[in-house]
Amino acid sequence: MAINFGRRRVVLGGLAEGHMSDRDREVIYDLIVERRPTNLFEVGFMLGGGSTYYISSALANNKHGVLHSSDISTMGFNHVNDVYNNELPELGKYVKFYLGDCRIVFPPILSEIDSVDFVLLDGNSNAEETVSVYHMFAEKLSSGSLVALHDWADEKCRLVRPILEKSTSLNNIIKSNDSSLSVWEVA
Repeated sequence: MAINFGRRRVVLGGLAEGHMSDRDREVIYDLIVERRPTNLFEVGFMLGGGSTYYISSALANNKHGVLHSSDISTMGFNHVNDVYNNELPELGKYVKFYLGDCRIVFPPILSEIDSVDFVLLDGNSNAEETVSVYHMFAEKLSSGSLVALHDWADEKCRLVRPILEKSTSLNNIIKSNDSSLSVWEVA
């Protein structure tokens, strides 16, 4: 697979491209480079080719931070571990992959950190699950934390959309032209 990464074209062996546009991935990359978050979470890595690659690349650029990424696919979990350990070890040291429902695997990690600096919700298409996952992270968000949602205009964000839009403590700082990505910052 080849990814257009800024002005560079990066070829990534067996990683899947995923469904997020390169432009949205670059927006996330730029935010992470600029904000230098420490504790990052990603729900849904598929086969680890798109957003995971951009996020881990930004962390490697910063030489700082850890992305905790979960998915329920055993095949995907085995694949990303193989690729990031063997083909991309310079990025793999910035990512920890977890197999299972994020609502089960992330709470022990969340209990040990003060705050979540960045979270990307890009998992299941179920709206109830998305709002449940958002609430799990909301308890650990603090001033400056970023919440990114992929497929903003789709069914999976139907229930979380009004919560964020009505919140007085969140500001919508980025909304992609095609409504696929929305990024919110805690005031």
